Amino acid sequence: MKRAAGVLLPISSLPNSGPIGTLGREAFNFVDFLADCGFAYWQLLPLERFGNGDSPYDCLDAFAGELSYCTSSILGDFGNYSPYLADYAAARELASEATQEQFETEWTALRAYANAKGVKLIGDLPFYVSESSTDVIEHPEWFNLNLRSGAPPDYFNPEGQNWGNPTYNWAAMRKSGYSWWCRRIERAMKMYDVVRLDHFRGFSKFWGITEADEGSAPSGKWYAGPGYPLFQAMQKTLGELSIIAENLGDIDAAAAELHKKSGFPGMAVFQFGFTGDRSERPANIHLPHNYRPNQVAYSGTHDNTTLLDWVMKLDGDSRWDLFNYLGYSGDSTRGGRDCTINKAVLRSLFASAAKLVIVPLQDILGYGADSRLNVPGTAEGNWRWRVTEGGLNEIDRDYWRTQIRLFNRA
Repeated sequence: MKRAAGVLLPISSLPNSGPIGTLGREAFNFVDFLADCGFAYWQLLPLERFGNGDSPYDCLDAFAGELSYCTSSILGDFGNYSPYLADYAAARELASEATQEQFETEWTALRAYANAKGVKLIGDLPFYVSESSTDVIEHPEWFNLNLRSGAPPDYFNPEGQNWGNPTYNWAAMRKSGYSWWCRRIERAMKMYDVVRLDHFRGFSKFWGITEADEGSAPSGKWYAGPGYPLFQAMQKTLGELSIIAENLGDIDAAAAELHKKSGFPGMAVFQFGFTGDRSERPANIHLPHNYRPNQVAYSGTHDNTTLLDWVMKLDGDSRWDLFNYLGYSGDSTRGGRDCTINKAVLRSLFASAAKLVIVPLQDILGYGADSRLNVPGTAEGNWRWRVTEGGLNEIDRDYWRTQIRLFNRA
């Protein structure tokens, strides 16, 4: 991976994207925008079929694309069939298969166009799938329906999180040679240039919640994951893997060792650089002076609030530290394309040793809290933000083109 910069934007957040058509003109126009600015990567959220709350991380089928992204819905043509017709269910199934073919065709065209423009695509792979997913229904033996997924108390939620997905029966998966995971990664590698593995620490240990825990996330406990043998199986089957590890959160020594052994680039998030004890702040791994070449640096992720909102909500001491760190003395409340505090933060990321810098589009736009994409631990009101065509047109492309050239991220 060469030294570069990219943008994080869900395909569902493209301008004018209604329930149908996000793989159409808007997606190709956004690729043009990225290429014109000099950004070499576009990171997207998962494109698999999603379920509850329209969350792309509540996956209904690990091997099927979300049907509503197609520019026209063949499936919808069958919606007018009378439910009393004997072949109604079969017609729906055929329509679904046809729409999947259309999804593959449209996605392949978009990726080819992006690559021709010098833009590579980073896909995101959810760690878990939904209980009602095709995968659980067809292979229940590979899942543990009595042990639910979640997270202990952390930065995002002091009460922990109960995600509700079934966890994996890793013993059964091991006996199969981890075939399901190998097939899943193989498909992802065919779709994207690079794949981000969500919740990487879950491959080392994962947080499980049983009925005995009364569904309470803090009452759960850690269980052993598959460890390095899973990645050995992947590499044996698929060869070299272009993967980014989402190695954030409660990373213990075992998880850190697994990440080191994998060799995958890890992540650093600027917003996490100003948490915790001030006396330990200079050594914080999320501050740009501590970034390493084998890292992907973010100003924030889809789970963080926007950079501008984060700055405005910092306590006085942390804001003082931030301004001194950046050598900044300007306004910290003015947003928009000329948001100087955002530009100061992003310059520090661009100047760092990290090979790749990914910036959420909201931070380039200088937007506030009302454009936050997701609040972890909440089920409603997420994944709804959309950029407008006018908003994209307001971005100073010359400025970003210059920054990318100055810091050799072209």
